[in-house]
Amino acid sequence: MTASTAGCVAAPQRKATTVRRCIGSGVSTTPRGGSAMASWGQPLSAGCLRALGRLHSVIGVKYAPGCVDAATVDLLGDLPPNFAVLAGDDVFLAPLLALGARGGILASAHLATDRFVEFTDAWREGDPVRARQLGHTLARWSAAAFAEPNPTVLKGVLHALGRIPTPDVRLPLLPAGPASVGEALERLAELTEDGVHSSGVSTARHSADLLVSP
Repeated sequence: MTASTAGCVAAPQRKATTVRRCIGSGVSTTPRGGSAMASWGQPLSAGCLRALGRLHSVIGVKYAPGCVDAATVDLLGDLPPNFAVLAGDDVFLAPLLALGARGGILASAHLATDRFVEFTDAWREGDPVRARQLGHTLARWSAAAFAEPNPTVLKGVLHALGRIPTPDVRLPLLPAGPASVGEALERLAELTEDGVHSSGVSTARHSADLLVSP
């Protein structure tokens, strides 16, 4: 998705109204297939996302613009009540949480899940030092996990850890190269305690705000 683009959770019958409202605001949007509200590479402004967030059937967005820019700051600085922004770009989880995002929908949280939860808890509990330390380490892990098309590296890591029988992925994707998998394993090791990899199973108080992406 392009900058300031997000997939919204909304009731299907509200599609047309939402689209017309965004177009009326000067933003072009296109509904997609089974998604209640989404865009095909179309940028949605902060104002448009706020308009969507005020609809009673919209509870939040997976926010994946590929950057943290002025539109991101604008959106998170003035959110509608009960409207959640969830980070969709794994490497930008830390700055989005710092700006007020609720959590994230993250493929890389399939592993070191407890560390991701510890990280989000640190922000909520007012421990910026711990949050910043974990945020940097988690960002390095997430970047390594996306070094090749997702989910090739993640499946390679899961296979190397003995959790799945094969690193194979469906065509046209090919398994990640050994160098990418090795780098990801090194970054994952930075998140372990006593040499034991995190289980990947969350017992978090706030697990509903940290969604593992398929």
